[in-house]
Amino acid sequence: MLAHIHSSHDTIPLEFAIQLPIIDTLIGYMFFHPYDQGGTTQTAALKLLKRVDDGDESYYIVVIPYPAQFSLVVEHVSGGVSFRQCARILADTKRILGTTHDAMKDS
Repeated sequence: MLAHIHSSHDTIPLEFAIQLPIIDTLIGYMFFHPYDQGGTTQTAALKLLKRVDDGDESYYIVVIPYPAQFSLVVEHVSGGVSFRQCARILADTKRILGTTHDAMKDS
């Protein structure tokens, strides 16, 4: 597993363009409790996205710097693992393998 996480394939970030209503409605409003609107957690989550206004078209760009981790998260969540459980599984995996982001940058 360690060889796959440190492979050169994982060093090419993924970039997604996402339509405004998807982020504004699903992430901005539906994902957060009304009491959390404009709060620290929502603000931090939305900072991960960069809004692009390109003439007639507006969208958000999100960059996934670690595609292997992203793929693991997608597989775990699609298999029924909760987001909280997935975060724990990923943190445990990184701790056991010694593959923190800082360690990955140094290799």
